[in-house]
Amino acid sequence: MRRHGEEALSITEKDFEKIPAIVRQPDLAIIGTIRNGAIVNVYVKMEHGTTYLYYDEALNSNRNKVLRARTFFKIVKPLDMENLERIVIMNGKTDLSRAKKIIAAGGHPGGEA
Repeated sequence: MRRHGEEALSITEKDFEKIPAIVRQPDLAIIGTIRNGAIVNVYVKMEHGTTYLYYDEALNSNRNKVLRARTFFKIVKPLDMENLERIVIMNGKTDLSRAKKIIAAGGHPGGEA
C-alpha cells in the first residue's frame, strides 16, 4: 500500500480484488523458484499502463500445505520473460534452474501460449 520506487505504482484496496484473476490467468509466470530455501511463484498480469506482479510461497510442512501471499506490487512498464527473470533474480538469492516458465497469450506480442 505504498510506492516501491520511481517506476512503481501504489497498490490500492481495489487491486487486491485482482489477485485471483492474476493467479488464474497470468500473462507470465515463473513457478517453483527457490529463494532462501522457500519455493516461490511469481505471476504477472499486464493491463493498459500497469503491470501487476504477485508472489506467493508454497508451504510444505506437516501442518501447512498451502500457498501464502508474499509480495504484491505494480509497475508502469510491460514485461517479457527476460525482464521478469531479471526482476526475480535481481538480488542473486533466487534460483531459477528448476522453475517452470509460462508465457500465456497476453504475455507475448505474438500471442503464443
